[in-house]
Amino acid sequence: MSQENHRTVSSQFLQALILAGLSACEPPAMHPSEPPASQNSQATATSAPMAFENRTASIVVEREEGNRYKLSWPTIPGAANYKLFLDGELLKDQLKTSQYQMDISQLSWGLHKLGYESFDRNHRLIGYLAQEWDLRPLLPEPIKSIKPCPESKMIDLWTYQDCYDGITYTGSIEKNIIFGKIYSDSQRLLAGTNVLVRLINSRFQFSKETISTDGIFRLVDIPVGYQVEIIASKTGYTTRRRIEIVKSPGKSDPNANRYDFGADLATASGFSASYNTLSDKPEVTMALPSRSQRNVAPNNAFELTFSEPMDHQGVENNFAIRSFVSGKISVDAQSGGDTFNGTVPIQREYQPDAFKTGETLPRYGNLAQYQTGTPIFDSSAFDISWNADDTQVTFAFKPGKALPTDKDLARLPIYTLAFDSFGNQQRDIRDKSGVARSEKHFKLTDGDFEEALAFEVQADTTPPRLENVAQLELPMRALAFALTFSEPMLLKTHSLDIAGGMADTLESCKQAPAAYPGAKVCTASRAGQNYTLTVKAADGRIKFQGPWSLLGGEAHYDAGDPSFTRVILSASTLPFLQATDDHYHVQALSPLSDPAGNFLD
Repeated sequence: MSQENHRTVSSQFLQALILAGLSACEPPAMHPSEPPASQNSQATATSAPMAFENRTASIVVEREEGNRYKLSWPTIPGAANYKLFLDGELLKDQLKTSQYQMDISQLSWGLHKLGYESFDRNHRLIGYLAQEWDLRPLLPEPIKSIKPCPESKMIDLWTYQDCYDGITYTGSIEKNIIFGKIYSDSQRLLAGTNVLVRLINSRFQFSKETISTDGIFRLVDIPVGYQVEIIASKTGYTTRRRIEIVKSPGKSDPNANRYDFGADLATASGFSASYNTLSDKPEVTMALPSRSQRNVAPNNAFELTFSEPMDHQGVENNFAIRSFVSGKISVDAQSGGDTFNGTVPIQREYQPDAFKTGETLPRYGNLAQYQTGTPIFDSSAFDISWNADDTQVTFAFKPGKALPTDKDLARLPIYTLAFDSFGNQQRDIRDKSGVARSEKHFKLTDGDFEEALAFEVQADTTPPRLENVAQLELPMRALAFALTFSEPMLLKTHSLDIAGGMADTLESCKQAPAAYPGAKVCTASRAGQNYTLTVKAADGRIKFQGPWSLLGGEAHYDAGDPSFTRVILSASTLPFLQATDDHYHVQALSPLSDPAGNFLD
């Protein structure tokens, strides 16, 4: 069939169909209020609404030769240049003409999205278009069908049928060879490695397997143009995977389908990143919270899965959580310095508004990116449990322990989990056979190893409540109460205590449920001003009413309560005579706050 044969359909659904294997489908016209492919166009904030539907034209895709295809559309009136997009990514910027030649050898068969934006000489957006593009294998000459096929279908793994305008086409999927080399950590070829290739396709199954006796593998008859997963594995080594699109045979590059695992540093072949090497060193392969996860509960347990059975000691002793950002939290806002240290400010760089655009936390490729953070917790803050084969460990917070968070989204801390002990910076984790990894312990993606796992905690906007007040039995002329709150009112971390009053100023003392540990201003007597006591006799007469501090009263956190939900109010000098039938009413005053800065309800 000649390249000029096209089928025309309604312009609202299909602009052009290329019988050489491509069809460009146009969706219903886009409304001017819909965002163009580029969110950063200068005109989006400055241009008045325009009739974009009068300044758009569908993209026509034509095959020229081999894997080269021509994209073209009528010139948009007033356009000085264009931006061309493929699958949401910028394909070509500052395009002066309304056509572009593209190599599709790296694309998989199936639906893709094409689009362009047009700009005038003043860099204002004057038109845009997005449409679907169905990329299919090349079809042979058409054969008239007695009964037109209702839709495209696979007859078997290597044969498919497609149907246009009552004409059925039958074609064969190309096959090719893939091959590669497999290296160990020592950059030597790793013999005895199993290599499995499987098709990533929901419509049919395909897989092939071989064992490389010399560290070199070769697999034949692999489908061209489809995504395949290549898996290299060997007992005692971490399994590695690569996702690739097999390229057509007959290309001038003899290494077009070479997929190594690792590399020989002496030759630096460039057919694989070094992190793809098969390693006998242990590594973290899965983690909860996950990499760059947001909205993590402050008391969330940590669950780490390793590539092999582990020795407990190094994992537990070197487990450490540090802050990543520098800045203040709400209960510390009045102090002079930052609450936490880190490599970036606590402002908006990695906060929730930015995440709405799909931004993830930075990768932790080197030690310096996280080691400067304030130490928050080591393993002593957790109850630790392992699964039966020692490949998975869970760190669950002990009572009263949780990650500091905030009521304000702009102040949310970001933390890193790493194997790097606070005291002596020991970093080794070992498997059961004693093989150690001393750096880059995390392999949580198909990309490079990382030194640490980064995550952000969720905000706490729930105000604390005073749930119970109990009078303590003490000798006459002494009075004490145990106050129980709905949540911990103090968080003790490795480096600092988080609670109201931690800024240690007269103003911050109003937020203190009890004496802030080590405070010079927000002492126990000062915290006593945040509570009032009313004493009524049996006949209803008020015997005393006023701040707890007027009785020489103090407020302390209960030393016997690891959860820090209880506060003890004590006073030894009373201006009234106690009676057994006196009625006592204790009230806590706002702005007394919890560690997240929420005021008392």
